[in-house]
Amino acid sequence: MLSSLFGFLFKSDQNGLEAATLKGEQAIVRVDAPPIAIPEPSPVATAPTSDMTPEVAAQVIRQWLSIKEAAMGSEHQVERIGEILVEPSLSQWTSRAEALKQEGAYRLYKHDLNVKAVNIDETNPNEAAVDTEVQESVQFFENGAVKDSQDELLQIQYQLVRKEGQPWQIQTWQVQ
Repeated sequence: MLSSLFGFLFKSDQNGLEAATLKGEQAIVRVDAPPIAIPEPSPVATAPTSDMTPEVAAQVIRQWLSIKEAAMGSEHQVERIGEILVEPSLSQWTSRAEALKQEGAYRLYKHDLNVKAVNIDETNPNEAAVDTEVQESVQFFENGAVKDSQDELLQIQYQLVRKEGQPWQIQTWQVQ
């Protein structure tokens, strides 16, 4: 019965089953290379390495606000903080995010950013001060329940730095 079901794959001879012979032109299939070119994945969005402009500043700060949301949020992606912050802010915000995680607490943020001014250090083009206005709404959660919320309009000056050929990162900031 099986031979009748699978007869199209195999033919029988006196010694048992043998593979059927395929007719016509056959595709060449290799196991050591894909049959078509596989494109490289897009790189993860990183801070730009270009000269500082208001657009670049906005991109860097938006990246920080996004990472802040992820690190302080319910997923506690604390390891991402190092993608955009350098010392002294890096250790401060890593500690804050770790503490929230250990407490079983998290925060949900919404931000609206307005870059007001960019001032590049005259003696070092790899340092810049960026004056911003940030509308920040945050909900504080403990054990999955909302405990508090805030909505503030903040005036913040960020200090951005970069090493030659590296992306811009945030070193520190001051709420004014």
